[in-house]
Amino acid sequence: MISIGALRGYVFEEVLAKLLQGSGYDLLVEARQDPDMLVTGPNGLRIHGRGSDHQADVLGELRIKPTFTYPLRLFVEAKYRRRAVGLPEVRNAVGVINDVNEFYTGEHASRGLRRCDYRYVLFSTSGFTDDAERYALAQRVSLIDLQTPAYKPLKTLVARTAEKLHRLAKKRNIESFPVNQMREALRKAFGTWTTDARDVPKLFDDAEARASHLGTATSPLPPERLAKIASEAAEFGERLYFVFNDTAFVFVVRSDDLQADDDDTPGARKTPRLAAGARADARLAFAGEDEHSGEWTLETTGSGPDAGSQIRFANSPAIGTLIASDEDEGLWRRKRSRNRVVVAVDDDILEVDFNPAASSPVRNERILRSMNVDKRLAFKAEKEDRPEYSDQVTEEWEREAFRELLRRLPVEYRRVIEYAAKHDGYIPRERVYEIFNFPAARMLRGFTRPPRRIAKDLIDEGILHPETEWPLFTMYDAGVRATRFGVPPEFTRLLQE
Repeated sequence: MISIGALRGYVFEEVLAKLLQGSGYDLLVEARQDPDMLVTGPNGLRIHGRGSDHQADVLGELRIKPTFTYPLRLFVEAKYRRRAVGLPEVRNAVGVINDVNEFYTGEHASRGLRRCDYRYVLFSTSGFTDDAERYALAQRVSLIDLQTPAYKPLKTLVARTAEKLHRLAKKRNIESFPVNQMREALRKAFGTWTTDARDVPKLFDDAEARASHLGTATSPLPPERLAKIASEAAEFGERLYFVFNDTAFVFVVRSDDLQADDDDTPGARKTPRLAAGARADARLAFAGEDEHSGEWTLETTGSGPDAGSQIRFANSPAIGTLIASDEDEGLWRRKRSRNRVVVAVDDDILEVDFNPAASSPVRNERILRSMNVDKRLAFKAEKEDRPEYSDQVTEEWEREAFRELLRRLPVEYRRVIEYAAKHDGYIPRERVYEIFNFPAARMLRGFTRPPRRIAKDLIDEGILHPETEWPLFTMYDAGVRATRFGVPPEFTRLLQE
C-alpha cells in the first residue's frame, strides 16, 4: 500500500497544476499531443531525452511565448514531507532537464521538429537543505518553498485530500494504489485534462476495463467516491502564478487580486483586480509579524482601483535576485534603481516595477527581512475549513441552522436549495442555469463556495455542528463535469416544517 507521504506528493502535484492554470499553464496528458517528444509508458507519460526516456507526471506548457525564446515547458515536482528536500532530488532534476534539452539535434531541425525550452520547478512543504539550494542555484533549477503562512491553506487542502484517498483505498483493501486513476479523476474535476474529452475513455464506465487501463493497479477506487473527493478538492478557490525576471529562474506567487474576474455568481467574493497586459508600480516589503515568519510581498502603489493589491512570493533560494540592493556587481552589469518582474496571467503578462529592498549592498536575506518587515501586510487566513473531513458526516442540520442558512443566502441560491430539497435531494445543471440566467458558455466552477462560506460562519458562531454535510455539493455522473448539485437529505424535512 502506498504511504500517505507519497500520496500527498502526488496529490500536491495535481493541485499545483490546477492552481497554476491562472498562468496559462496547460498540462500535457497524452503522447499524441506531441508524438515527437512524448510516449505513453506503463506508469504514465514519458518524455524523450538524449540518453533515455523520463517520467513526466506533471509536464505543462505556458501559453505565453517569451520574446526571443522557444516555447517554455515546465516540469513540476512536489515533495510533501517533514524533512527538508536534499541534494539527491535536485541532482535528479538536473539530470532530467539536461538530458531532455539535449535531445534536439540537427536532424530534428531539418525535419522541422518543434523545439521547446524545458525547465524544472521543484516544490517543497518543508524547505531544502543548504547543499540542495547551492546546487540548484548553480544548475538553474527553480526551488519553491511553501513553508510561509500564505501557503498554509494549500498544504491543508493537499493533506486532507490525500487522507481521504488513503482511507478509501484502505477500506477497499487495495494493495497497489491506482495512481493513474487518481490523477485522471483529479485532472477531469480540476479542468486540467487538456485533450478532447470525446476521445478519452470515460472515467467511470467499466471497472475492469479501467483497471487494465490504469497500469499495475489490480483494483480501482470506487468511481462515485473518487469523483466526490476530486470535486471537493476542485472547490479550492486560490490560484498561483509563475513569475519571471531577468534570470533563468522561475518564481511562484499567490494573489487574490490577480484572480480572473469571471465569477459573477451572487454571493461570490469580489476583490480588486490587477489587469493583465498592463504595468504596475509596487513597493517591496517582508509581510510578517517579524523577520522569522512571512513572505516577500509586492504591494501596488498609486491612487487607482488596484492600489494596495498584494502579490506574495513563495520562498526560493533565488529570491535574492529580486530583493538584492541596487549596487549590482560585475563588469557588464549596469547600476539599476528599479527591479522588474513579469507575472504570467492567463494568455498575457503583468509587469511590476519596484525598488530593491536596500539602497546599499546587503547580501544577508535575514538582515534584509528585518529592515523591511511590514506587520500590516502579514497574511491573515480566511476562517479554517471544518475540522473534520466532509465524508465523515455524523450530524444532521437542525431547524435553526437551516433557517439561518436560507436567510443569509442570495435569493437565487435559496431557489436552488429549495428546488433540490423538493426533488429527491438534487437539482440538474440545466435548472441551475435557468435560475441564475447564466449564458450557456459559463462554467460552474466554484458554484458551491458561497453556501459553504455561510456554513463555515454558522459553525464558527456555534449554530451549526462541524460534522454536518455541506449545504450544497457537486455531483459528477461521468467524472468530466458537474451534472447536478445535491443537498443533505434532511433538507426535505426541514423545508416542510
